[in-house]
Amino acid sequence: MRYSFRGGGLPKFQRPIGYVEIRLLEKHPELGLTENDLRKWRSPKYNPYGGLTDFFEEEHKDALIFLMKEGKLTKENAINEINELTDLQATALESCYEEGLRGDHLRAWAALEFPHSLFCGEHLTALLFLIKEKMVQPDQAVDELKGLNLKEASILENFYDHGLRGKDLKENKPYFSYTEEYQSILKFLVMEDKLTPRDAIVKLNTLSSQEVYDSIMIRMPKKLETEEETIQRRVAEILREKEITAGKVKPDSSSQSSAQDKTSGFPNKRG
Repeated sequence: MRYSFRGGGLPKFQRPIGYVEIRLLEKHPELGLTENDLRKWRSPKYNPYGGLTDFFEEEHKDALIFLMKEGKLTKENAINEINELTDLQATALESCYEEGLRGDHLRAWAALEFPHSLFCGEHLTALLFLIKEKMVQPDQAVDELKGLNLKEASILENFYDHGLRGKDLKENKPYFSYTEEYQSILKFLVMEDKLTPRDAIVKLNTLSSQEVYDSIMIRMPKKLETEEETIQRRVAEILREKEITAGKVKPDSSSQSSAQDKTSGFPNKRG
């Protein structure tokens, strides 16, 4: 713990810098950063798990370096951009900065009232999908996702190409979205019963879990990729693409084939 003393008065607390920040100063002296500069970084109000966090993570470091080197920002402006962002939000900022995403867009999550709306991995993959693949403007992409929980963000990404929008999910909260089978059921209703995603969600909201099984799941094929497996695959793809861009690893056939697998965003069949 560090203190500074002014005129013999009471000590003023200074946030100690952590290992990641120390390594940043050691490895990148060309940035001209100092300990006092890094202490000006403000930690996010909440992390994705609902608690307070004080940590400057590798993702914050990478975003700060990117903003100063590629974005040509001063150290003051670069630190301001990543202030109060979680590690995942820092990754989003670095990934979509050139498309116009800014720290202010991402800090909007902290103003939301309900913990289930916090920025999680599902929000990250959906935001990158909207901005980079669908060419949605950053402010519009954030508005699509803001207020959606992690499951709803994943549903939006996977059914966006079939006409689903954030407004549909906010007006018709999916009752069973927390179950792993939910997106597979939606896919079946959209593809086989020719319903729009919105109509499929409305229909599911009127059925009990037993009615869902009796009228829908019994007709569904087996061995579908679960939602959790889909999310893990998408996060792994994003992190690998980031490493390839940074030159940390070389692209290989497995990563190329993985990228080719991203079709409509629906879970793929296995086996």
